[in-house]
Order: sequence, then structure tokens, then C-alpha cells
Amino acid sequence: MKSDYSFYVTLKPSFGKKLGKKIKNANETRLEIKSKLMPSGFRAGIKKNRYRLRDFVALLEKFKIPLEKGYSAIESVNYRKSVRKPGYNSVPLKLPKTTREFEEFFYLLGLVWGDGSYCGRDIRITSKSREIQAKVMAIIKRVFGRTARVIGHRERTPTIYLGLGKTFIELARIFEFPLKKKAYSITMPKKIQRAQPSFLRAFIQGYFDSDGTVEESRRAVSISSASRQMLEELQFSLLKFGVIATYSEKKNSLYISASNMKAFHQKIGFGLKEKQKRLEMAVKRSNSPNQNTDLLPLS
Repeated sequence: MKSDYSFYVTLKPSFGKKLGKKIKNANETRLEIKSKLMPSGFRAGIKKNRYRLRDFVALLEKFKIPLEKGYSAIESVNYRKSVRKPGYNSVPLKLPKTTREFEEFFYLLGLVWGDGSYCGRDIRITSKSREIQAKVMAIIKRVFGRTARVIGHRERTPTIYLGLGKTFIELARIFEFPLKKKAYSITMPKKIQRAQPSFLRAFIQGYFDSDGTVEESRRAVSISSASRQMLEELQFSLLKFGVIATYSEKKNSLYISASNMKAFHQKIGFGLKEKQKRLEMAVKRSNSPNQNTDLLPLS
């Protein structure tokens, strides 16, 4: 985020006041950290506890303040492209702070990767699942401090508008979310693949909640995508949890069966109650005496 000068942060008043006192000469400090803001804009930001994110990180380094302490002091993040003149401000968002909030953030990204799409100044998720709708609304409120909306349609699947604006769109782009031709160009970015296990697990669970299913006839969990790269990277990520998925080029799908389905159930599972219940039943059936192989016919 700090490489994009359009992000700016508003600090908690107590921290902002202490940081402001450390800046003895605003113009000299502005030049030292190579801020792109005009002197008047930089001074106004100090008074309002508001800084461009790149400038804020530079100030933390200058005053030897740990990045973790600085992150905890952020009250909200916003996005505005313009530097020299007033521009369109997106909605201010809280940032995840606790482990649980980060897991929910990654779970939300999984849902967006599965059923999300870009729509102008927001990202929406298309889902008829009332459970997904409730989960998304709770995450948006708890993690970002905003309110999502569910819009029903007479002849189409309901749409969940996240209500997170340009700020979240740019956050999603940092994670390489494609704004155009998503189905064929979606990938599993390195930032997610390299995330700590609980965050990676949350992303995978969200993605499977969106696009995964339990095929009772095959006694397997499956997921499909028009993007072969997405499936291959997902296949690799599943290995980190001891789950071997079989790729079907013919069906553009991954299949998880037998003992690997059991590992998927134990290490990842579904977040949706109905899918998780079907998974548990499939695991029980796969443990029957005649299910002693991990091979899956893909013809």
C-alpha cells in the first residue's frame, strides 16, 4: 500500500497528537521525507492527524517508531488520487487489527475471488445463499465499520454490494484482483499464497464456499474455474494443508477425494453449514471398506 501515494490514513487522536509534537519544523520534515504534498497541505494534515500513507511510514522510520505501533494507531484508511488539488474521496475504512479480523478479511477475499465482480465504485458479490449474505454483512460491519447492502432481483441472483468504495477496490488490486475479464484472468497472488496458515486457510474456505461443491456421486469435493492458473496455484496451496487435489483439464476442475477429502475436512472445511454437513457425510461414506483409494475417474 505504501508504494501507492493515493492512500492516506487518519490516526487516533492520542497518537496523532504525539506524532505532531515530534515534527518541530513541518516544511523541513516534509522535504526530508520527500513528501509530494505542498507545505500548506502537509501542515493541515498534521493538525487533522491525517497523512499520506507513504509519508506516514517515512515518519515512523524517521522517529524510529515500530511499524506495528504505527499500524495500531491508524483509525481509518482512505483513497484519493489527487495530490495537488481536491479530488474524489472514497469511503474511509477501518483496517483489520486482530487475528480474527485478518482471517475474516481473507475469507471475504475468497468470496470476492469466487463470486465477486467490479462495478464502478464498488465491488459486489452475487450469491443466493442467505448464510453468505449474513456473513458478508457481519464482516463488513465488524472489520471495516461499514454497512453492506443486499439487493434482491426478480429474475436474477441477489447482489451484495460491499459499500467499501474505491478504497477497497484499490486494496483488492494490491492482491491482484482483476477488474476486467475476471473469470479467465483470476489468479491466486503470492501475497495470499505466502500468508500465514490461518489467513491462507480462511481465503481457501471463502473461495470454496463460493465456488466449491460436494459431489455425492463421486464422493469428492470439487471446484471449477475458467482460469487454469488459479486452479494450479490453488492446488499447490492445498498441499500446505496436506490435501492433494486432482486436476481435470477436461472439466477445468479440481477434485479432492478419499483420504484427501478427510484432510480437507479436518484442516480447511466449508464455512457454510449445509456444505459442511454434506462434506461430513461424504467423508463418512468414503471411509467405507470399498473406498480405499485416492484415485478419481475423471472421464
